[in-house]
Amino acid sequence: MANNTMANSEIIQPATIRSTPSVSNVRKRRDPEDSSWQQAEDLALERLESIAPGIKISRAGGGREVTRIVLHTGTRVASTLDVKVKTLEKFQAKLASAVGTAERRLTYLKGLCTTFPATASNPLSKSQLWIEHEDEHYLSLMIDEGEYESNAVPEGVLHAARDSYIHIKIFEEEKLDSPLLHLRVDRLGESGEIIYVKSGEHIAGGKIKQIGMELVRSLGIGTVYLNDDAKDPLPLNGTRKADLLMRAYLPIVSESGVTWYEKDGFKPVACQNIQSISEGERITQNPEEYIAAVEKVRTTTLSRLKEMFPTRDRTSRTHLQTLQRKYSIADDQTVHEFGKVIFAQVRTSLDARKDFALFYRYFLMTRILPHTTKAEYKTYNNAVDCIRMHCLWKFENEQETVA
Repeated sequence: MANNTMANSEIIQPATIRSTPSVSNVRKRRDPEDSSWQQAEDLALERLESIAPGIKISRAGGGREVTRIVLHTGTRVASTLDVKVKTLEKFQAKLASAVGTAERRLTYLKGLCTTFPATASNPLSKSQLWIEHEDEHYLSLMIDEGEYESNAVPEGVLHAARDSYIHIKIFEEEKLDSPLLHLRVDRLGESGEIIYVKSGEHIAGGKIKQIGMELVRSLGIGTVYLNDDAKDPLPLNGTRKADLLMRAYLPIVSESGVTWYEKDGFKPVACQNIQSISEGERITQNPEEYIAAVEKVRTTTLSRLKEMFPTRDRTSRTHLQTLQRKYSIADDQTVHEFGKVIFAQVRTSLDARKDFALFYRYFLMTRILPHTTKAEYKTYNNAVDCIRMHCLWKFENEQETVA
């Protein structure tokens, strides 16, 4: 946030105030042991006045347990609503204790939040919870109901269509227009989808994914799908970045040989020519072929790779030999060992990031060389292509959801 001293006070965005000035800001429940609430609230009010010129801001209510901030527009004062706050640790502990049917689990989750009642203009209720994930920073958990949304396949392709769906989203406090997590689930808890996961300014993408999986398990969703399009934007020179598809390289360079989501229990979906969410694209996947492809690429030695290269592919040969010398990789070592050595240094070395981008481009992407007659080279290319094409994954929840 802009002012770290506002950690214990409600955050209002300028755009929100300008677009809906007649609606008061929600307030957060205070920890009765927090002696700094008064000072924090004063600083928050000063901040609000600076970003909302022309709007009178005053304190209403108060006390050590509750602070509220009311926005006045002319003579109208909207009523305030007390929004609950939990630390991330307490929220995670509550999620782990959910039991019963899917409906009861969803009701339990909403009970951790503050529910905004339905109105004439908005006939569906919404729920919100502020989550303090570290000192001075909050996440906003929002639960509402809406139509089908997906980043994977059209409605009805992998599961029965429903009249409406529950959408659970997590935002950073100052970026309420772009969720870090978007989870869709049907009311029966039979199926869902992790539509979106990304890192925030103050929280890593891996942490957001962890919270998402805790929600999946807490709600007892039977099967959860996702389109694994996670990318790693490795910074290069200046503003240049190499957006590398994580599902294409993690199975090869990681010690475990699994993707970013696979480590959480996701597995590739077996399907034949199903419609993708992208118009005109079809998806065909075979988990057994995928496993074999990963094994093929990981265990190919560099000496075999050199033998596979067509004579005319001098660029690949040159890059391979240059990187081998730079990282002291012998011919009898594998593509897995080769990539792992470079990848281990990408977070601390610009040179390593550039080298890994080369490794990714020349050895983990399909090379179009139609004139080659080397069958093994084509086999390696097909394996690389198979790994990249397996984008649709599913997680099957083994938790009991009965009452």
